[in-house]
Parts: sequence; C-alpha cells; structure tokens
Amino acid sequence: MRRKIKNKKIIKPEPVYESVKVSKLINYVMDSGKKNAARKIVYDCFDVIKEKTKTENPMEVFETALKNTTPLMEVRSRRVGGANYQVPREVRPERQRSMSMKWIVLAARSKKGKRMAEKLADEIISASKNEGEAVKKRENTHKMAEASWRPMNPLLILGLSLSPLTWKALRKPAGNIGNICLKPKAAKNIYRA
Repeated sequence: MRRKIKNKKIIKPEPVYESVKVSKLINYVMDSGKKNAARKIVYDCFDVIKEKTKTENPMEVFETALKNTTPLMEVRSRRVGGANYQVPREVRPERQRSMSMKWIVLAARSKKGKRMAEKLADEIISASKNEGEAVKKRENTHKMAEASWRPMNPLLILGLSLSPLTWKALRKPAGNIGNICLKPKAAKNIYRA
C-alpha cells in the first residue's frame, strides 16, 4: 500500500527582512511555542551583527554563514546482511539549509554567559569567517563521509546487496570476470570469460 503524500507547509517570509530563511531561523530559535520571543531574539541578533561588523545589511553576513556551514555529504547507516555500514550520501538542498541553521542555533545555545541574541550573533559572525562550532560540525561530517568510502565495496554505496558467494567471486584476483548482473542476490549471474 502506498504512503500518504505529505503536503509541505509553505513558510511565509517574515515582515522585516522579507526572507524565508530568516523566518526559518526564527522557527529554529523558538522554544515552547514562544514565537514573539524568538522574533525579538533574531532581530536583536541582526542589530548586534550590524554593530559588530559595521555593515548596513546583516543578511549578507547571515547568507555567508549559511553557505559556510552547509554540508554537502553526510553519513547514513545501512544494514546489509546483518552488518551495519556507514554509507556516505549527498545531502538534499532543503536538508542542507535546515542542518546548517540547526547547527548554528545549537552552537549558540551551548555557549554560556551572554544573552541569546549576542550568542547567536557571535556564532553567525564566526561562521561567516569560517570559524566556530557550526563550521567544525560541518567539517566533522565531511571527514566521516570521506573516511567511510569503501573502495572494495562500491555496490554498497549504490544500495545493492549481494550474497557472500558473489563477493567471493568479485574479490578473486586471478581470472577475468565477465558479465556481472548488478541485481541483489546475483550469485548465479557471474560468468567466467
């Protein structure tokens, strides 16, 4: 039976900066449904960014911070034949944005001693300079994705599972292996040339 199609909720741009990204940031900052408090935090954050960076448009700093923290690859666990493998996957664009905003907000929340608007502004400014916890998080996910590439197991990356007999035949160094059918459980379809 097919799943029900989910209708994506369209987020409206917020009134001050007229940006959907800022309204999403407000939603990530929001805690316990207090949207007005979250709006005040984000707008105060942009005022602090204006003061500290001495720019007219804090949206430029925010855009560069998002660009510097967006991950391109991530690691997903995949179960094949009773073993879990970490398989690197490309991240969809909407998930890239959500992950980068989430990392910026979590990094700001983890700091102590200042009010949230100042912590968020500091994290956005440091992310725009390619520094800070959110950028480190992105680099760690990229390192994990690079480390989990398996040169001897390329079919796992494609999402195909093969039987152990097929893997034995593929690993043999001597002899040519002819027509290999890349279907699951394709042990019968290996022919020696």
